[in-house]
Amino acid sequence: MKDSEFLVILDLDSLIYHKNNWRVINPLIGRVGSSVDLIWVMNFYLENRNRKDFNLFNYCIPDVMEIPSISSLQIQKEQFNIMPIEKIQEAILQHKIRGRKIYFITLLLDEKIKEIIINKIYNYNKNTKEIFDKIQWKEYWITPSINKIKSYEYPQFTKLLFLKRIIKTINTNEQINWDLTIREKFKRIFYYTTDISMIELIRQYFLENRNNYEFRQNTVISYLIARIQN
Repeated sequence: MKDSEFLVILDLDSLIYHKNNWRVINPLIGRVGSSVDLIWVMNFYLENRNRKDFNLFNYCIPDVMEIPSISSLQIQKEQFNIMPIEKIQEAILQHKIRGRKIYFITLLLDEKIKEIIINKIYNYNKNTKEIFDKIQWKEYWITPSINKIKSYEYPQFTKLLFLKRIIKTINTNEQINWDLTIREKFKRIFYYTTDISMIELIRQYFLENRNNYEFRQNTVISYLIARIQN
């Protein structure tokens, strides 16, 4: 299989879109510094996203969580791949050498979010600015059909929909509705994430729908980005 049929995805959104790590920075919506719930944040964005010059991050910002940690003993017990955060730049460089396309994905594409994610990686990977600055960014936000978001898992479900849109199925007669920002589809994905629940969701989906994909349940190869504890 050609390397052009592989896609590499970097996903650190679980450090941002977490239940209780948002706070107010604009007094128009509440007391500055007070906490706001993730569902409230997503619905606030949903209600105001079409307003001229509206920017969510002028009203509230996340307190970024730490990269998840996992012990050497846990690694032996778990059934998913581990990518130490200190090694992520080496992995990405190897993908780039092979000519594979690489995306950062994020629920809402904004310079503030890009800065947060890149700075978090730089804490563990110095002198990698040139590598990560050249990676493409993709937004996976999907406006829901209902008027209100009610689930904390909304970012995970929209990520899964994003993956389904960009992966080729075996049925070559399928009707494709191309995303305006993505003109290609891929046979296989290397997925690097800080979100264990996303790894489990992907595993379950591709296990249940394996007959639709050439590489069956191995269509998406997931890696948990983590700090390794002795």
